[in-house]
Amino acid sequence: AMLTEIKSRALLPKPLNTEDHEAEDPRAELIRRLLEYEKVKLTAEVLDAMPRVDRDFQIAVAKQPDSDERTIPPQVDLSELVLAFSELLERARLSSAHQITWEALSTRQRMSEVLTKLKEQSELTLSELFSVEEGRAGVVVSFLAILELVREGLCALVQAAPGSQIYIRPVSENV
Repeated sequence: AMLTEIKSRALLPKPLNTEDHEAEDPRAELIRRLLEYEKVKLTAEVLDAMPRVDRDFQIAVAKQPDSDERTIPPQVDLSELVLAFSELLERARLSSAHQITWEALSTRQRMSEVLTKLKEQSELTLSELFSVEEGRAGVVVSFLAILELVREGLCALVQAAPGSQIYIRPVSENV
């Protein structure tokens, strides 16, 4: 509508009246409005490019729990307490370090003991020479001592039949 008004005024002869010249030119008004529209449009594009609350992101709201509220811990049954204590004791027992005490057991000393026993008795069973109290180390030392005596020819091992008792005897009567 404004464009047709501007066009029609442009086609009409200009009045000689000076009052009309003082009136605002409709073309200038149109240009002013178009420039204002362009500014608003650019501002809208800039605002649209900016992130918007509740559209592009949310404002974080963290609520602190009321300090007046007290949670009541569940009651612990005595049997569960005893069970937990026994489990802790078992774990402590399993994790305790195994103590090894060093006992000085000498093969040469054991060889002397075997020869001394053979002087008292002319024949001994193999099991008579082993002491259970000395444990595994004592059995190993005694076995090595007997093998060493046999190797040196100071005593001999005798067995009546396979699977029967093994005896140890001195090789000579001078032992």
